[in-house]
Amino acid sequence: MVDIQKKFKALSMKNSLDVFLMIYAGCRIEYYVGFNDIIEKLGIKYNSLRRITNALVRSGLIASRKKPYALDNRQ
Repeated sequence: MVDIQKKFKALSMKNSLDVFLMIYAGCRIEYYVGFNDIIEKLGIKYNSLRRITNALVRSGLIASRKKPYALDNRQ
C-alpha cells in the first residue's frame, strides 16, 4: 500500500507526469533520455527537475543511470 502511495505522490508533483512520459517514450525506442535533454525540451529548472526525478526514482517508476563524465553523475 505504501508503494502505491509513493507512486501517486511522485506523479502528482507539478510537471512530473510530463517528465515520466518523456522518459518512458524515449526508452520505448531504446533512447535513454538524459537529464539535460529533459531540461532543454520541457524547460523545467534544474532544481525542480532534480526533485521530480528523485521522487520518481524513489517510487520505482524510473531508474537512474550514472554517467561518469557528467558533472553531477546524472543521466
